[in-house]
Amino acid sequence: MQVADYIINKPDHLQKKILDNIIKLGLDFLSGKIRKNKVLIFKTHQELKDLVSENFPFEGTDIKQLLTQVEDTIVKYSIAQADKNSLAFPDIGNSFIGIAGDILSIFLNQNLITMNRGAPIATFVEIQTIQWLRQLVGYKYNSLKDINNVKLVGGMWTNGGSMSNYIAILIALNVKFPEIKTKGLNALSCKPVIVLVKQIDHYSFITAMQCLGLGSDNIIWCEPKDDYTSDAEAIENELLKLDSNSKPFVLIGVSGNSKTSNLDNLEQLYHVAHKYKLWFHVDACHGGSLLFSNTLKEKVKGIELSDSVSIDPHKGLFLPYPSSYVLIKNPKHLTLFERHQEKFSQTHLYDLGLISPLYGSRGFHSLKLWLLIKHLGTQGLGKLVDLRHETNRILIKALHELHIFVFLTNSNFYRAGFVYCPAKIQEIIKQMDSSKYDKIIPIINYYTELYCSDLYQSGKLVFDLFRLTDFKNCLGIGRHNVYSAMGLTVGHPFIEPKKIDYIIKTTIKTSRKYEASYLKSMKNLNDPNKKYNFTEHNSSPTNW
Repeated sequence: MQVADYIINKPDHLQKKILDNIIKLGLDFLSGKIRKNKVLIFKTHQELKDLVSENFPFEGTDIKQLLTQVEDTIVKYSIAQADKNSLAFPDIGNSFIGIAGDILSIFLNQNLITMNRGAPIATFVEIQTIQWLRQLVGYKYNSLKDINNVKLVGGMWTNGGSMSNYIAILIALNVKFPEIKTKGLNALSCKPVIVLVKQIDHYSFITAMQCLGLGSDNIIWCEPKDDYTSDAEAIENELLKLDSNSKPFVLIGVSGNSKTSNLDNLEQLYHVAHKYKLWFHVDACHGGSLLFSNTLKEKVKGIELSDSVSIDPHKGLFLPYPSSYVLIKNPKHLTLFERHQEKFSQTHLYDLGLISPLYGSRGFHSLKLWLLIKHLGTQGLGKLVDLRHETNRILIKALHELHIFVFLTNSNFYRAGFVYCPAKIQEIIKQMDSSKYDKIIPIINYYTELYCSDLYQSGKLVFDLFRLTDFKNCLGIGRHNVYSAMGLTVGHPFIEPKKIDYIIKTTIKTSRKYEASYLKSMKNLNDPNKKYNFTEHNSSPTNW
């Protein structure tokens, strides 16, 4: 093997051709050509493992042959988040300028742990991008020309919302209990606790408590409102119940929860946090995109009152993974974990690694967001966010009118949860004796999972699937029953009428496959001569 076979310096004709082929593979995947215009070509877990399972290669593979293998395995069997029939997540990641920026950043190979020797211009691009986000949120921000030290930046890039939330908790803990930085948790005479709301909390906060050594048992759980938002009054009631040894240090506001995308009243939560001297963090990984819209940003009013915010451009702003940011209102708090305290007194110090806890070397991931904002501006991005909101309204309305599903939530801006329960089933439920309610739930769950799995395995249409509580008693058999719910998320600004028509026809066609057996299962509950098969309806059809 020659050095030129694996090093790019001055690309030769073959290397240029290979790179062209890689780009073509990516474009063919996005267009649907490789995946037969399906969201995915379904394979079981075992079939997928068989495609890539092999012994450690001793001899290399010719690069042309290798690319053929990549196309026939990895590309062909990847799921297309950008397909308009993929309605599970908002993470479509198909912004042209975002993809272009990601490709360019790989070639540039900048390391943002340090400036002079690692990322001279890239450092300033990231700092500028963070200042734009601070301005968007409503925090005090600086002109890049006025920033002469990294301690003024007040934010950092992370690889996802989980890490952004984790770092916010880490900083809040050290701000409220500064002694633990050197002496550890053993130095505390109290028990640090955080306040979370059931059903709408993100798992990253539980993980943060576990990984920080605080323990998941030290979470104060509060009941949500029926609309899947935080209840400020319920939170305050829980705070009043705390024993003297428990010391709450952070309150989480949820600006678009990951299941239903409902938005908290942030102003109300801020008043509770302020009253009890708690750090107020807003998880805006979903709702942060609304800040670009002149008409929708009112939904996240009060976000500027927070002490920290997490935002995920790879969720609501059409960028490919990874792209997340955590912003800290007071920039000095992001210098708590510096390695060289004496450097912060120096001017012209811009090494971002000094204010990036848990991160060392990392790439130029902010380039794609910088390019996106430069290319479209806040006005252009705002229009896309508004279009997506309208597209969501149209699609939700169309699905409601089918009378195939029962929606358990109202859709705030791009996400909703519902169960598969056609009108005839709903009528039977209304007539059923309440003594049978406990047997209805597993049947609804079984057919919802079966319906959702059928769509997924067909590759024609993909919804999310998760557990959701029927707080508003939309099914009429109890306010706190938990169901297997399908989740619909509109990530695209525009879905053409022809495509929406296809989505509707596919949902109807799939429903017809199961309505007869669904009806039979429900009717058998009322027939004393029929034995209810509880085992069947408690088995999961989604175990692939």
